[in-house]
Amino acid sequence: MAQIGKISPALAEEARNVAMAELVKYLDLYGEATIAFNCQDGYAAARPLAVLAMAHLFRRVELGGAQAEEDLDRATTLLEVLADSYLAGEWGKTSWLSSLPVLNMGVAAQIGWPDFSPGLRNKISLVIKSEADYVAGLPPLSNVSAHQSADCSVSPLDVSCDSKSEENAAMANLLSFAASFYGHLNPRGNWLVKSKTFAYHSLTTPTDSPYGGYRTLTIFPDGSIGNHNIFPNIHYMLATSVLAAESVLFSSINDEVPTEYIRNSELVWDAARENINIQHFSYNNFKSDYSNDSPLWFPSAFAYATVVLGEDEALVASLLKEKAMTDYVAIPDSKKPTTVGYYDPEFFTNSNVLKRYLITWLLFANQAQGVNEVKIVPLIRQAEQETSAGG
Repeated sequence: MAQIGKISPALAEEARNVAMAELVKYLDLYGEATIAFNCQDGYAAARPLAVLAMAHLFRRVELGGAQAEEDLDRATTLLEVLADSYLAGEWGKTSWLSSLPVLNMGVAAQIGWPDFSPGLRNKISLVIKSEADYVAGLPPLSNVSAHQSADCSVSPLDVSCDSKSEENAAMANLLSFAASFYGHLNPRGNWLVKSKTFAYHSLTTPTDSPYGGYRTLTIFPDGSIGNHNIFPNIHYMLATSVLAAESVLFSSINDEVPTEYIRNSELVWDAARENINIQHFSYNNFKSDYSNDSPLWFPSAFAYATVVLGEDEALVASLLKEKAMTDYVAIPDSKKPTTVGYYDPEFFTNSNVLKRYLITWLLFANQAQGVNEVKIVPLIRQAEQETSAGG
């Protein structure tokens, strides 16, 4: 187990203020759009819809007001649609891809749980259990070679072309959450065990020992990561830290953080930080899948460095201030859609980035000085689960 550091209450409050500002921007775009889930888009539709439910529930609890009941109604509608379609076999159980939307559903549910009907609680428990049981039966992913000069057009299985780092981290993340909040549905305890296995294999170098019966390769010894035929891919170096931040948040609710969630992360963070212009929060050597990509998309990666590695508190404070001066969540000039539920890159990306600001605030709030001792996590509640989730 590893200890994680405390931060100042002022930084936690700053993170909350920025998260709430991003929430307002986000719900102005998507808060009134018609819900029309398209199962053909699978996880790419489910993932942001679950964040939208999360956003409504955050606003209801944090800001209240005349819209509180509408927020609850809309969030429960979203979660009912997602749960019913999952349980009908329309999406889910597709390795790391469906781990992320199921995780988002679970986080949303922990916020609104006391006000959900028994039927919705049971459906969500069934979804969490079904996906976690499935993921716990999978092996960690890996690539077969490591050559930083690889020609990715002919060597797509080289680790420099497609690391598999964030895939393993996503599955560790879901299992960490499930073990922390729904562990009573897993009497064998294998969710936590497998979460540690996936976490270990999220950041493995050529010299790392086997773990859990597996030997994998996902990063280079200098902490660099290639993905989607881009090397180095700073986006995915930061994305892995984002997922690690969530695992740390979920696991720290009940215990210290398993070292598997932390190992080699400083290596990757240092490599990522070298690629960031910290004065302008831009990338020094821009190589990304996304035209609007920015370090401002990854506040929880910076938060992870502060809480887990004890580094860069001033840097994350600067990033929060920089983000507060923007008038968009992730994509400038995003248009209000008439419907949500089909894959739309702006909805997808804005949702991912909003969630990272919410997670940053929760992670900081849980570790603020004077709070950590009693393990208070705002909004995410350790609910008494009444349901059996099908045995």
